Amino acid sequence: GSRFAAWVRGANFEDSSIIVVDALTYETLVTVPPNEIGEGNEISWSPDGKQIAVQTFSGIEIYDAAEGTHLGTLANVIEFSEGEGYMDVEWSPDGDYIVSYLTGGNIGAKVAVWDAETFDLYYLLNEAANDPDTMEYGVPDQVVWSPDGSRLLMRRSTRADILDVATQQIIQRVIPMKGEDQVVFSGMASWSPNGVYIAQPGQVLINEGPMVLTGWNTLTGEFNILMGFPSGTQYAGQGVAVWNPHQPWVVISDLNGQLTFINVEERSLLDLGRPFDGPPLFFDWSPDGVRLAAISFDGIIQLWDFGD
Repeated sequence: GSRFAAWVRGANFEDSSIIVVDALTYETLVTVPPNEIGEGNEISWSPDGKQIAVQTFSGIEIYDAAEGTHLGTLANVIEFSEGEGYMDVEWSPDGDYIVSYLTGGNIGAKVAVWDAETFDLYYLLNEAANDPDTMEYGVPDQVVWSPDGSRLLMRRSTRADILDVATQQIIQRVIPMKGEDQVVFSGMASWSPNGVYIAQPGQVLINEGPMVLTGWNTLTGEFNILMGFPSGTQYAGQGVAVWNPHQPWVVISDLNGQLTFINVEERSLLDLGRPFDGPPLFFDWSPDGVRLAAISFDGIIQLWDFGD
């Protein structure tokens, strides 16, 4: 895109502001000052680029991306107490919905989906903190839209659900610990560009087994291990699997900053080395799928070209 949005941290966390920057000239186009925004971490663009959704711990705020004016706050889900709040925010690819999940304290397992036009609550996954199902499988720690926006992955460390957004029904569920290999999810999941597969880093629990990349066919429900990784690989927590937008390629990071390129169809690996001292802050493919960019916590950017 021609612009990007980012949080700018002040001396104190509550002094943070938001800026919209021209991606070519690096000129700051819009600033939302600290007195207008709460504490938070995440920003999501509407697909048409006209608005941004901003996650704060107390609510999801919507701003005009060109003017910086506040357009509204998404309908609140619960009354919060200290240590509780919204985490993450993701606009659906079709622009119709916005999703976030809630965590902390006695919230339990909650995922909220709002109508992006009216800001009204559309769907709420609401499992109480004393629900045995919630206690066994934990609370959601990632929500990811399918590429067409029709389905939503709601993932925990030991359970993953797919929500059909139109019917508001959970249509598939995977519980990896109950499989033969007893895998626990770690890191971040990613949909394949065609919306058929989900790639998810994990670890085999039996005898502190190896780190693995699991695959889930969302059409058939089949779940299996795609690849195993060398001993000593640490993908827990920071493991992120990112699909190429046009090829059956996935890149995964580990806690030590190791990046690995995987051709899923050929089941082959390519070591991309450790470009940073520690895990990357973020990495993703260019829209044409030819280049891969990774950025470190100290702002260093590394590029790879897969054009050949």
